[in-house]
Amino acid sequence: MNRKQVVLSLVVLLAVCWPAHAVRLRFKFTKGEVLRYKMLTAGASRTEGAGMPAIPMEFTMDVVLVQKVLDVDAQGTARVAMQMSQGTMKMKMGENEHTMPFPLEKAVLRITARGKVTSVSGQPGEKGGMGGAAGLGFDLSDIGGAMQFPERDLKVGDSWRGTEKMKAGPLGEIPITYSGKLTGFKNYKGANCGVVLMSFEAPLDLSALTKGMASGSGKLAGTLNMYMDLKRGQDVYLTGEMVWLQKMTMHMGQQSTEVNTTMKMNMKQYLLQ
Repeated sequence: MNRKQVVLSLVVLLAVCWPAHAVRLRFKFTKGEVLRYKMLTAGASRTEGAGMPAIPMEFTMDVVLVQKVLDVDAQGTARVAMQMSQGTMKMKMGENEHTMPFPLEKAVLRITARGKVTSVSGQPGEKGGMGGAAGLGFDLSDIGGAMQFPERDLKVGDSWRGTEKMKAGPLGEIPITYSGKLTGFKNYKGANCGVVLMSFEAPLDLSALTKGMASGSGKLAGTLNMYMDLKRGQDVYLTGEMVWLQKMTMHMGQQSTEVNTTMKMNMKQYLLQ
């Protein structure tokens, strides 16, 4: 096969595999369908201030998430049961390292075809999700569920933006601003996927947590890179990173002192066959 034939073959292959037109990103739920995802998370945090030595911490999480579609309405919105079926969590502070089972949390989420989570229900003390964010009662499924695909069709390079309210545990509802972009198409384990880059940022007012004893502010920001199976309407591979910045000013009479915390986290999630 000469060079021209090779080039022509590649062009034909790409024309068959990748959409040559605009695509509409949608989740496609099927009643009774069960999907299992492997989730791997690694992160580190550092707290310093108040005249104390800095406190570094490292952590990892290895979890299997089971997702079952309970029912789907005419608009494509589904009730989805989420449960952590197994997993471990490791934490290291200085020379001390602990390994513990990951809490087997579960909940039912209502998810639209565009990916927005509109409600969450569960038993007392239970909450489905993808790993806690800084221990403040909300997790990565809250963040992901606040973002959604656009109503319109997309071509490679098209982007969109939005601002939503996100439930953040004791912080109440906080605004989260996000942007998305269809960056291209890739094959993942035989599936033709649209590659979607999502970025998000949320300001944090932490004063309500201290009941007047301190004032606090911070920021939550990050990116998610998702492979979306265009035929099946499933996210099959996802990587992400998140940073948490927190500054607390403690008031003691006429004096005050600052305590700053920085946390960085990386994650990977993929569909198990």
